[in-house]
Amino acid sequence: MIRVVVVDDSAFMRRQIIQGLEMNKNIKVVGEAKDPYDARSVISTENPDVLTLDIEMPRMDGLTFLKKLVKHHPIPVVICSTLTRDGSAVAMEALRCGAVDVIGKPVGDVGSMEFKIDIAMAVLAASTTIGRTVPARTEVRRVAASGVNGKVVCIGASTGGAVAVEEILMAMPAQCPPLIIAQHLPADFTSRYARKLDNSCAMRVREAKDGDILETGVALLAPGEKHLVLSPRRGRITVQLKQGPRVNQHRPSADLLFRSAAQNLGAAAVGVILTGMGDDGARGLLEMRLAGSTTLSQGLASCAVEGMPRAAQSAGAVEREVDLQDMAEAIVLAATGRAQRGAA
Repeated sequence: MIRVVVVDDSAFMRRQIIQGLEMNKNIKVVGEAKDPYDARSVISTENPDVLTLDIEMPRMDGLTFLKKLVKHHPIPVVICSTLTRDGSAVAMEALRCGAVDVIGKPVGDVGSMEFKIDIAMAVLAASTTIGRTVPARTEVRRVAASGVNGKVVCIGASTGGAVAVEEILMAMPAQCPPLIIAQHLPADFTSRYARKLDNSCAMRVREAKDGDILETGVALLAPGEKHLVLSPRRGRITVQLKQGPRVNQHRPSADLLFRSAAQNLGAAAVGVILTGMGDDGARGLLEMRLAGSTTLSQGLASCAVEGMPRAAQSAGAVEREVDLQDMAEAIVLAATGRAQRGAA
């Protein structure tokens, strides 16, 4: 049983979060608090496994409280916030400071069933990080540009992936191969996340648009709540965005991206699966490998949550397991055809 404390200044929103969490038989909400000051006593009394935390609260904001928790009382934290422009920037900082995941509060339909499912899944994922020691982020070593040969890199990630993707992209050269990323993130978060990466990285990074053409030196991020697949059009591979139902409980789905790469690119693609809970991407990555693509997974020891890479490895989808700090170099080598291929 996963014991959770919910921290939010809105009693109504606390009730929505609690309802979503208690729909799952493996989760028990053992306390709630309206601000970090109240939360401290509840945490001390209940010793929860996971905390859900709002950003904008009276007396002390969520980011300040998170930094104190990480230092004095480390608990896996899921940020649950209204992702306004300022809120998204703070949420991104929260991920870098140690939060496990970010869930956007629903706008309009505050009782949304999808939101309740998302918050429960995020807490389940966060609970798997208990007792794990993920290596600290190292200084970025930018990989030297070495030319590309037309290969396209497809990346799938979930819990912990926002920070992992940032670390990889910051180490990539400006003239990197075309990069397509299916990262499980809230709809209101991805455009700001892409802009933040664009300001930090040598290549251009932006949220994908329907009909985009793949380009060297450009990374495209699937918009939150839209599937991204690769599709041939007039002799070129382009991006196609779809609403559609969730796949493996996610939208975008790494499986759909990887499957489209297998069908349309084959050996001209590189598939990469990163940290995350569940098995999204495992089947699609296997299809890529069978179609001749190079397939890589993040090393389990460097994952915030090892579920997705482990599922892909168990399915026989992974050629090589690569530590996060070495992933950018491995991707560039694979894109230039100089990667050492071999079974994981």
